[in-house]
Amino acid sequence: MIIKIGVDTGITNTKAVHRLPNGEIIKVCIPTSIREALDGLVLSNETYKTKVDNKEYVVGEYKERKSPEQSPDKANNIHRVSVLTAIFKVLEQANYDNVETVEISLNIPFNLFVDKNEHYKMKQLYERDFLEIEVDGHKKFFNLRINLYPEGLGIALKNYDKFGKEKVSVLMLGSIHWSIITFTEAMQPISLQTTIDEYGTLYLVDEIRKELYSKNYEMYDRDIIERLISRTKRHMKEHDYEISEKLAVEYLKKVRSVAHDREIRFDITDTIIAGGGALLLQEQIKRTFKQNTTITDNDPLFADAIGSLSLLK
Repeated sequence: MIIKIGVDTGITNTKAVHRLPNGEIIKVCIPTSIREALDGLVLSNETYKTKVDNKEYVVGEYKERKSPEQSPDKANNIHRVSVLTAIFKVLEQANYDNVETVEISLNIPFNLFVDKNEHYKMKQLYERDFLEIEVDGHKKFFNLRINLYPEGLGIALKNYDKFGKEKVSVLMLGSIHWSIITFTEAMQPISLQTTIDEYGTLYLVDEIRKELYSKNYEMYDRDIIERLISRTKRHMKEHDYEISEKLAVEYLKKVRSVAHDREIRFDITDTIIAGGGALLLQEQIKRTFKQNTTITDNDPLFADAIGSLSLLK
């Protein structure tokens, strides 16, 4: 049996999806982080103990900030072990036991996608015959095959009929950076991917944190601030909501301005916004971008993974 899984492994989270025969999509999301497991270690409900290549790792520990252990380069063991763990959890949720081969689609930045050496490195790192992986004491065995695609291609295909024009851009709002790439009607990239490292949503979180501290002398964590932005955090001062709303809109205007400086025009190019930032800021996006040219993917967090799954034939 061959199982196909779409994977999106980012600096913050690794997402994996699989479509069941009845059309239901299984979705798994874990933080992209690993460290070597120690004897007697007690795991939280959000972490996993993964054994691969005779080494044990703790996978999925939440990290507040970018650190040396979190890397955008996907040809490394941090991403590989996170991806393998996510694949295992998909197979587990689907109740698949006798899987011969797992075929995954994995999106990488366009500048890496056109690099043949990167394809070779990724295949050498990921592809295995009879891979053995153990998660929390349970084992699975399968052959692993990988297909690489440029980030955003699956999202563009998934949403293209909503525009149907000559070209469409995909804006990925991540926690560490945002990036945008434009595709032709034939789904060929026509512009190099532009990545702006300093303006991921963690930049916004830090700005709100500093502003609230200057007003309240309280240091809120990332979870509280993100719930403030999405207005799912109750029992907060109305003024706190107003501050987070103001800075969120200013953040999106800054993204738009920086893009404009690089000759990327959201007002004249149809654009799909995806990524965790699109989920967090979906209400502010509606008020900041023109709705006749910009839409938010209906499942922004898993958009890249679901889109890449559709590329597997």
